[in-house]
Amino acid sequence: GKLVLAGASASGKTTLIQKLVNDIFYNDIGTTISAAFTQHQFCQNNKRVLFRIWDTAGQERFKAITPAYFRDASIILLCFDVSSAQSFNELNYWMEMKQKYCSKADLLIVGCKNDLQCDIDEQICSFIEERKIQLYKVSSKTGDGINNLISRLVNSTQCEKQDKLEFKNEIQENRGCC
Repeated sequence: GKLVLAGASASGKTTLIQKLVNDIFYNDIGTTISAAFTQHQFCQNNKRVLFRIWDTAGQERFKAITPAYFRDASIILLCFDVSSAQSFNELNYWMEMKQKYCSKADLLIVGCKNDLQCDIDEQICSFIEERKIQLYKVSSKTGDGINNLISRLVNSTQCEKQDKLEFKNEIQENRGCC
């Protein structure tokens, strides 16, 4: 499936990918320019899912091109820094972009940097309850919440649908003329 991470600049998207893919935490990681791509196969409970992972830039100057990466996504992770009200406040913008460019993708809200002080818990709870969406709080530094997020990614209904479609297309492509 196609997995896209979007959200405010410095919200923890790139660090989260490093933790998910390599189980590594980098305290000082550079800013993503435009977008970065990687692939990773997640395995859990004898189930394997290969993801094409797009890490998008959160800076204002890249906001116009970021939604192009949403197309055909299986899952979109909208990330914010739990210690930053400004980062959290940008979620509305990213939700609008997700709805506009890829309404069928599964949506997960990811509160990154959960090891830091959070002064906006009430706002976060209201936001999640009003929209009836799932929140995953994670810490790439401590690993807290990472396994729950991986489990949710592996068990995504959108990935199952896409995998079946890709398998069906492979069968059709492999048919001969006879």
